[in-house]
Amino acid sequence: PILGMSLIELGCGPGMGLRQALKRVGREGFVAGIDQSPTASHFAAHAVHGAVLQGRAVTMRAGVADLPFRDLMFDGAFAVNSFKHWSDPARGLREVARVLAPRGRLVITQRAANPERPTNSYGAGRGMDHIARATALLKAQGWRIIDERCAPDGSRLLAVSILAERPD
Repeated sequence: PILGMSLIELGCGPGMGLRQALKRVGREGFVAGIDQSPTASHFAAHAVHGAVLQGRAVTMRAGVADLPFRDLMFDGAFAVNSFKHWSDPARGLREVARVLAPRGRLVITQRAANPERPTNSYGAGRGMDHIARATALLKAQGWRIIDERCAPDGSRLLAVSILAERPD
């Protein structure tokens, strides 16, 4: 169930994921987005401006390694094509665990090149390496891997995702 939940997007870019998340959590839910880029966080704030005014969303310029939120604040977290930009991925995952409630879940999705039709568009050439690193760090920190998926994203790209539950 997503309605009424609180979610954080790690590396929200211009806010497209935040808009979708707001639809999923409904009027009782809350969505936060952080991005290291001042330009991206500015555009994200505009993308969800109405929800910000209603107290249902917030966007901030911040890095994953130092999240500006209280402990246990979110039910879930997600990162789409941003893991490769985390300055300190191990510390970032510890921070995500800190702000997630017990049994909170994290989804990391990364574009990757389809091995049958390789490409480096959208930085996909090393996508599988980034997901492998994320998986190894999650396991090393005691996250429970719930699901791993790989789906076509056009003819040359794959979307690879990991779903993990925070350590106890």
